[in-house]
Amino acid sequence: LADVEGVRGGGASASTAVQLQEAPPRAPYVAVRAASLYVLVYGQTGALDDVQITVRVEARNGNTHSAAYFSRLECRLAFAGATLAVLRAYPFRVPAKGVLPLAYVARAEGAPLGDAGSVAMEAALRDGVVPFRVEGEARMRWKVAGIVGVD
Repeated sequence: LADVEGVRGGGASASTAVQLQEAPPRAPYVAVRAASLYVLVYGQTGALDDVQITVRVEARNGNTHSAAYFSRLECRLAFAGATLAVLRAYPFRVPAKGVLPLAYVARAEGAPLGDAGSVAMEAALRDGVVPFRVEGEARMRWKVAGIVGVD
């Protein structure tokens, strides 16, 4: 982007000041790209006796000049408010304009759902769609811009 502003001086002279601004950096992010349910065993006692889900997560850095550093990545796989598994990653780096895929196999056995969770699971099984949720957070750092002196 460029902002151009005309500046008039005294008399017949004129000058133009040009201020160049780089497009704002894009914040790196982590997103779930795909998930597949392989095993689902729901017991009549109101617990998930066995669940196995693969989750494909992607860390993406849209910055053109700076690598992004991620740490403390933690994602929780849940159903009806009950956390079934916690997915973590060691600190990692994503290069400028880069993508890093992360794949997880989440497994939970004997996860109690409670009354509301049991009702939600029975409705989900009846409807043919079981809505699992993945939420999480990570710390990120990246260089936004350098300081350049202008004379």
